[in-house]
Amino acid sequence: MAILRRLTNSTKIKVFVAFGLLTVGLVVALYFAITSFRQISDSAEMLAEPNPRPAHLSHLLTSLAEAESHLRAYSLSQNESFLSSYEKNTNEILHQFDTLQYLTQGERGKRQLDTLYTLITNKIAGLNEFMELKAQLDQQTFTDKALKRLDQTTSSPIRVNKALQKTETEVRRDLPPAPHVRMEPVERKGFLNKLFGKDKKSPVITTPDSSLVATTREVFVDTVVLTQPVADSLVSDMRKILRELQQEESSNRRQLSQQELTLLANDQEIMEQIRRMIRLMEQEEAAVTTGRILKARRMVDDASLIIFLISCTGLLTSFIFVLLIIRDISRSNFYKLQLEKARHKAEKLRHVKEQFLANMSHEIRTPLNAIVGFSEQLQQQDLKPQQKEQIDAIRFSSDFLLSTVNDILDMSKIEAGQVRFEKVDFDLLDILHHTASLLEGRAEAKSLHFSTDFPIAPAYLKGDPFRLQQILYNLMGNAIKFTDAGEVKMRCRVRDNGFGKYLVDLTVLDSGIGIPADKVNSIFDSFTQADASITRRYGGSGLGLAITKKLVQLQGGEISVRTREGRGTVFYITIPYQKGKPVEKQQSRPVHVPQQWQHKRVLVVDDDSLNVLLLQTILRKWKNPNR
Repeated sequence: MAILRRLTNSTKIKVFVAFGLLTVGLVVALYFAITSFRQISDSAEMLAEPNPRPAHLSHLLTSLAEAESHLRAYSLSQNESFLSSYEKNTNEILHQFDTLQYLTQGERGKRQLDTLYTLITNKIAGLNEFMELKAQLDQQTFTDKALKRLDQTTSSPIRVNKALQKTETEVRRDLPPAPHVRMEPVERKGFLNKLFGKDKKSPVITTPDSSLVATTREVFVDTVVLTQPVADSLVSDMRKILRELQQEESSNRRQLSQQELTLLANDQEIMEQIRRMIRLMEQEEAAVTTGRILKARRMVDDASLIIFLISCTGLLTSFIFVLLIIRDISRSNFYKLQLEKARHKAEKLRHVKEQFLANMSHEIRTPLNAIVGFSEQLQQQDLKPQQKEQIDAIRFSSDFLLSTVNDILDMSKIEAGQVRFEKVDFDLLDILHHTASLLEGRAEAKSLHFSTDFPIAPAYLKGDPFRLQQILYNLMGNAIKFTDAGEVKMRCRVRDNGFGKYLVDLTVLDSGIGIPADKVNSIFDSFTQADASITRRYGGSGLGLAITKKLVQLQGGEISVRTREGRGTVFYITIPYQKGKPVEKQQSRPVHVPQQWQHKRVLVVDDDSLNVLLLQTILRKWKNPNR
């Protein structure tokens, strides 16, 4: 039984441990799964959210190209709408820088953005310088210079030798005013442009409101006489002036073209640097995005690996514990089978024991009853003192042996669950007085003070009076047996619990040897006494208190003890009984032999010759012949 109990406990422990490990594994796996899912979800949200920086960089490059295109269109057509578009593009570029400055994080990104800002400002400055150069080229009007030089050359009078008839015709025509170009500062827009930009000037072309009037006077002379040297000199001067102006114009144009080529080369270099910088920033953004994707994949792979390892560990652990549990269950089933066989064997032995005890009850009680009967008959005869002492010893020994046999038989019945309790009406007071009368003689024989405290009025109860008397007899018998001097007292009280039952409180106290404190819990065990010396000194089987406790508990009662070694013992008993009906008292009558029985022949039949002999002895006292 102990092996099976240990095996059951071991199986329970393994089941609990397996369940605990599985629970821990599931919790850990769930934790990693949730953590990985959150990280993957965050990465997915970051990847799903469009990165505005590449779009702003692309828009910045587009705006820069549009600004350059609008500026070239303005330089060719002098259309103010192209200049407005150019200014709008430059402002938009600065606004894009403000947005990129807000979106950029990290020192490297900010340094790259500062470099890009420097390149673009240089680009815009180059475009403005190109526009100024074109304006200077347009301002140089060599035709006006030629006219001024010619006016200076022809300002001397031309002498006419002879004029016969002169007709003058004056023709007036309006000439468009020459445009004037002036450089005005451009208002800076945007936070970064205001903070880092330098003062820039933009060419502004204005046209005077007044118109120039050119007057041509034509003179027709019938006869004009001019001096030939003067005309030749005028033509020579005009050619010279035109050649000088042509040379000056070519020189200026070469210088301006050279400056324009330099500006274009610088502009192309700056533009290439801008493109490289933007491509570098876009590549870094793509690398960051790729890194996020790879990080998300690594997180997924790591989480999957961890969950897989935890699952494999859990499955392996579960498999091991399942094998262990199956082994324990198999062993448990084996032990249960063995236990079942042992139980059947024990049942068989119990039946054999019961049969043996039943046989022994008859086989032992029959000679004991014969011994008790013959000793009682001998005690009624006139015997010598020595013979009487011997007969008393025989009677005492036979009574003790009969009591021991009865205790053993009662205990065997209690353990087998074969004790039956009667439900009859009885008078509690009669039971108490009858028990006291049986034990009073034993107390007086030991010179003990024997006293009782019983209710005055009868208490009619319904239950088993024989078992109650047996309980009282055992307790009072022990009190008298273990008390050498002093008193023995029995007290009884009856209480109504209000539910149709009476509670009988019994108290048995003595001033005997008492019980040691460390032995109090074992006095109700079978075949147990407080000390081995007590058995040698007082005798007994050690079953009286065990039987008493069982009988009290089987009737729904309680028993307790209070004792001090050398000062005595007090037993407290409470037994519930139903309310009973009044019963008539049976008066004891003296044995009287009817006259008609005398000189009668009696046939005695028994399977035991001792019982036959005992009955013959009793009948002979009645003067009856028997056979």
